[in-house]
Amino acid sequence: MAGVTWILAAGGVLSLGPTVIAAGPMSNAAPLSNPFGLDAWPGLVRALLTAGTLLFPLAGAASVACLVVRFRRAGGVERHQLKWLAFATCLVFVAFTAYNILGAIGLSGLAEDIGPPSLPAIPIAVGVAILRYHLYDIDVVISKTVVFGGLAAFITAVYLVVVAGVGAAIGSGTGSNLALAVVATAVVAVAFQPVRDRLHRVARRLVFGLPTQAERQAAVAIRSLGAFRVFRDGDLVPLAAWQSRKARTLLKILLARRGRPATREYLMEVLWPDQSRDVVARRLSVALSTVRAVLDPGKFRPPDHFVIADKDAIRLDLANLPVDVEAFLAAAGEGLARYGAGDAVGAEIQLAAAERAYEGDFLEEDRYEDWSTALREEARTAYTSVLRSLAAMAEASKRPDDAVRRYLRILEMDPWDESAHLALVAAMERTGRHGEARRRYLSYASQMDEIGAPAGPFPTGP
Repeated sequence: MAGVTWILAAGGVLSLGPTVIAAGPMSNAAPLSNPFGLDAWPGLVRALLTAGTLLFPLAGAASVACLVVRFRRAGGVERHQLKWLAFATCLVFVAFTAYNILGAIGLSGLAEDIGPPSLPAIPIAVGVAILRYHLYDIDVVISKTVVFGGLAAFITAVYLVVVAGVGAAIGSGTGSNLALAVVATAVVAVAFQPVRDRLHRVARRLVFGLPTQAERQAAVAIRSLGAFRVFRDGDLVPLAAWQSRKARTLLKILLARRGRPATREYLMEVLWPDQSRDVVARRLSVALSTVRAVLDPGKFRPPDHFVIADKDAIRLDLANLPVDVEAFLAAAGEGLARYGAGDAVGAEIQLAAAERAYEGDFLEEDRYEDWSTALREEARTAYTSVLRSLAAMAEASKRPDDAVRRYLRILEMDPWDESAHLALVAAMERTGRHGEARRRYLSYASQMDEIGAPAGPFPTGP
């Protein structure tokens, strides 16, 4: 993407620069002549303008190529974010390519009907990616907006009630209005912090949802499926409670270790690569203290209650620290074991609970960190097995729509899952949705062709 930025910058300079020194009437102020125009080099001006004009479509093509490459490499939520942006960018690129061609052959009227009307596709796609798939950490933006808007409304309401309302009731003059303004300021100063704290709680619950019963009962609980969140006494710990991003990352790395010790050498190398060991050893101690302070700010428990540390390694005590990914894996494992043992009723209860618990991939915001990959893949694999088992039970219980929904969820996570494709086609075929089954089969065949794998035969029979 950096190369695309430089191409755009060069195109802008080459397109706009020559207009500054072009001789003759100015296009935006005709018939005035350009006072900075240079008559000596008209050929150079035309050459620079042509070069700049050519760089813009080159940058557009490079932007489309970058999005396509990122889309093909992405997975999960990021793939859904990018597909909207990639589609909109391709649409605008094609529209403006047609715009330039039609303009060059003299059909400027038709060109105006094709090029500019395509531009709203990009903000629309960005809006969908933000609101539907949480692009750009929109949860945090909404939370801060709720707090800021609520405080602005509170301050405005206090001044209207005290200055305008009370002032009108007592028929105050200018001097009394000044006194009332002082009273309103005092009320705002006294009530500001409690109102702010209350708005923070409302915003956090509005954006991140209410804590579960287990999270309310636990002194500290951590959600790592989807967005990373720490709950303390049932309330979401705000970002302001963390003194550094490294402390949050330290806790995430320990979560990914699943209670296994992580050596201090490993943690220092991951958090502060290629830095002096003496310096980063002190930083690691500070980050560890911050994590402990966030989990137990009142120091009501021993230092090793949540995080156990010695001179060589650090680990979490998961017996004292509920973590959603651990609860999900436990429920999924028990449900799959019961399903394998033939206990359909017990299996469905456990597997349905595991399905509800899976709110997203493990630490989605850290998907490119090597230390998070193993647990993320383990949880995704378990979730896929949960969905596949629930779909099979739904088909056995004559609930085809439930089965279809779960097969679609599997394919949303992995578009190349051949067994899910064929099971989905078979489920649709059995319920009489023949046209949709055929379309799905063609989509499956296209996916297999994309990776050079042969497509299986169209499912037939019961």
